[in-house]
Amino acid sequence: MPNTASNPRTQASPLARLAFACMALVIVYASLYPFEGWTDTGIAPWAFLTAPWPRYQTTFDMATNVVAYVPLGMLGVFALYPRVRRVGAVLLATLAGAALSFSMEALQTYLPFRVSSNVDFALNTCGSLLGAIVAAPLAAPVLDRGPLRDLRRRLFEPQASWGLLIVLAWFAAQLFPQALLFGTGEAVFALRDLVDAIAGEPVNWALLPHVGPEDMVVAEAVCAASALSGAILLLMQLARAEAPRSVFIALFVVSAVATRCFASAVAFGIDNVFAWDTPGARLGLAAGTVLALACSYAPRGVQRSFAIGLLSAAVAVVNILPENPYFAATLAGWQQGHWINFNGLLHVVAIGWPYLAIGYLLMHRHSTRAL
Repeated sequence: MPNTASNPRTQASPLARLAFACMALVIVYASLYPFEGWTDTGIAPWAFLTAPWPRYQTTFDMATNVVAYVPLGMLGVFALYPRVRRVGAVLLATLAGAALSFSMEALQTYLPFRVSSNVDFALNTCGSLLGAIVAAPLAAPVLDRGPLRDLRRRLFEPQASWGLLIVLAWFAAQLFPQALLFGTGEAVFALRDLVDAIAGEPVNWALLPHVGPEDMVVAEAVCAASALSGAILLLMQLARAEAPRSVFIALFVVSAVATRCFASAVAFGIDNVFAWDTPGARLGLAAGTVLALACSYAPRGVQRSFAIGLLSAAVAVVNILPENPYFAATLAGWQQGHWINFNGLLHVVAIGWPYLAIGYLLMHRHSTRAL
């Protein structure tokens, strides 16, 4: 019999395949946003291949077109492993990136706000090739027998791939400006419109119409503490029992703060890197860290129930508070800049993340009981 202990991996990485699919969807979204104004101009969708050099092409745009496809090329190689390796994986991952780029440029022919470009197509293909070349020698060490793979096995449960992607999506949700620290899950506008239509008049969604400054401090503290500790407890559900709880929590909190600082700097300028730092946010950050650490020592089933309850509480706070006029004025200075095509996607992630996480926790509980 073959020695399976020396080579325990016989299947491709589910996480790599999921990440590759997600990266492709992000590129599709960014390339076709805002998905409106489709029109047939009479130009063939492949005509951009023979078009002259674009009139307006900045160094930033060119670099972005390369960098955006590097992760796609890398994830393509990882997703193909171990069925296809080395040169074959590089070629297939590059072809996948080129095919995706060609499709996006062709579809942009029908969008009046976008310009199809053979230069973009060439740079995207180069980015895919670069990513694939970098990933080819790393596939086996990362996915099969390297220290990162061993670390993944020691720290996380075997079926944690979906959950880890949801945790990563939490950090993506923090990139979108929010009135309350970590305050995701605002009610979907379409749902509000439907309720208004049924009621026959606009419904006052703010259940607490008169909220003073002191109340806002408490509300933000509750929201931040509940959202942060709930997200950390979701991560704890994916970790093995012997994983270092305090290290996980410390890294999560530091990463969360760094993400909010980065988001504030990008949205409002480097001088406002700590725009999120309010008394309520500081109190919630401290309370959420302590709460997550205390709950992490509870049995796994109790942790899961706490996570569901905490995330639900954060969503409730976000949706019962009235609109913050100060935050609305702050948004007026939002510098969307070169990343405007991703703002709609980030908004969707920010709205839907807690509901996705709660659903995952409920299904995770069901699957655990079935074992």
